[in-house]
Amino acid sequence: MGLEDESGGSIPPPTARVLLFADIEGYTVLMGLDERRTIERVRRALDLFAGLIADHGGRVVDFAGDGVFAVFETPKAAALCAIALQQDLARDAVWQVEGRPVRFRIGLHAGEVVEDDDGRVRGLAVNIASRVQSATKGGRICLSERVRRGLLDAGLDLRCRSLGTPPLRNVAQPIELFELVLKGDDPAPTAPAYVPAADLPAPPPRSLDELSVAVLPLRNLSADPANAYVCEGVTHEIIGCLSRFRQLVVIAWHSAYQFRDGRDDPEAAAARLGARYLVQGTLVRLERRVQIQVQLVEAAGGRQIWNESCKADLGELLDVEAEVAGAIASRLAMSVLAEERRRLELRHHPEPDTYGLVLRGYDLIFRYRREPALHAQRLFEQAASRDPRYARVFAGLSRSYNLAWRYRWRDDHEACLDKAVDLANRAIDHDNLDARGFQELGFATLYQKRHDEALAAYEHAHELNPNDADVLAEMADTLCYVDEAERALPLLDRAIRLNPLHPDWYLWNRGDVLFTLGRYEEALATLKRMRDQREAQRMLAAASALLGRMDDARRHAARLREAYPNFSIAAWRKVPPYKDERQVDLLAEGLRLAGLS
Repeated sequence: MGLEDESGGSIPPPTARVLLFADIEGYTVLMGLDERRTIERVRRALDLFAGLIADHGGRVVDFAGDGVFAVFETPKAAALCAIALQQDLARDAVWQVEGRPVRFRIGLHAGEVVEDDDGRVRGLAVNIASRVQSATKGGRICLSERVRRGLLDAGLDLRCRSLGTPPLRNVAQPIELFELVLKGDDPAPTAPAYVPAADLPAPPPRSLDELSVAVLPLRNLSADPANAYVCEGVTHEIIGCLSRFRQLVVIAWHSAYQFRDGRDDPEAAAARLGARYLVQGTLVRLERRVQIQVQLVEAAGGRQIWNESCKADLGELLDVEAEVAGAIASRLAMSVLAEERRRLELRHHPEPDTYGLVLRGYDLIFRYRREPALHAQRLFEQAASRDPRYARVFAGLSRSYNLAWRYRWRDDHEACLDKAVDLANRAIDHDNLDARGFQELGFATLYQKRHDEALAAYEHAHELNPNDADVLAEMADTLCYVDEAERALPLLDRAIRLNPLHPDWYLWNRGDVLFTLGRYEEALATLKRMRDQREAQRMLAAASALLGRMDDARRHAARLREAYPNFSIAAWRKVPPYKDERQVDLLAEGLRLAGLS
């Protein structure tokens, strides 16, 4: 029962909460430099803050002109939200062409507070949290000792640096503060950790006359390590441009990215990637100006075939990539089709900040977790509002709505699949030469069980970009669902050739195909090669049960329940888009035998 305040009203009992305060470093200076643009950029940042806070289970209490106050139930949720906020703002700053970056200071403190019926939060802990925030600098996160202890209790051992017990204005007791040591990567990055070339699996054999090329990430020679994001973006686009040339075998970004640190000899990297040629380069950025040096070398012996240096404003950078890709293709191929050159020239190039939003969105969406996926959706929506002609924005939005339908990440998830189809068609309307729109149309219509349309969309995407390993791997899974599983395995072999250090879902798709073909032993062996087997537990349980290995089946079923406590066979049956319902029945029977219901 609460106490009464002086007016006779009831004061609610105190509740333990974790408090987050954030404000902008140098806000007055930014307003003085460009008031209108600063207000717009801050509004955009705070909109993203609100969404991320809600995704992590927090509640915004108040927005000031340049900051936010929010409450969370656990230190873990508050800390992961703060990390996501700072990492997203760091990526945003990289692609800003004009104006100084907006940098937030974030402070976290835990304590008891009183939460009024109108949403206000009061108590000494609120004052302390605001002081903790003021003890750090822009782009950083400061924790009180209570939050640090709560993180350890939750098993989240983040790197922290003690700041001692600095004096906090109007706070009598000494409080030890810690600064989170932020890394460039997310706690659950899409790419696996760095693996030395000598420890990687041997690449598939390649033909001696194959024109195979790997584009290694450009090395960042700028003083600011944040510009590594620009290097990754440019490299990603050059790979995308090269992939359209049919004469070339282009190693996918995911595989090339493993050699981003330059710790391996180029010849060893090429051998592990199965590439005859390497594209290497450097990037230097000073304010708005960017200089790129790129060279094409023969991997065996290191003979240089072509070398070029170019300078551009950041706003012109995206126009340079097609030129670089076309020049590389010209040096490698006997002839470059005029039609393929025309496709590169016709591409719509967005402004750098819009492009940055899209890159951030794609980085998040393929982590297959609710909070990053919903944040990616908001980034794509912001990009669409800034450039409604950029097709890739709508392709990304289509994927985000498709996943929201599959994993029930939104309250309106039933409508999400229709939305995904509409967005894929919008992407195609804006650029019918970009494979991404057709890929997403195939992905969305497949789960609507419009099988012929889905396969036709994937085949068109493959025509437009024959070297896109992801398109090949997804098209293989589509063939599995439309009763053409025998055709799927050669496509997966080709996808793995193009992306030898592929993500786990390639193996999941292969396991899916093998299960459909009744090759349960091979399906189990394939799925057990996945680094993260959470998504594989359904099929592992069913395949084990159908082979009569009931102990294994029950173990996988238990792991499935741990990962998805609300799993039910009845709900799951609605997801797999098999043309032949007997395949769904077989999977469901395997799950039932494993002890699931």
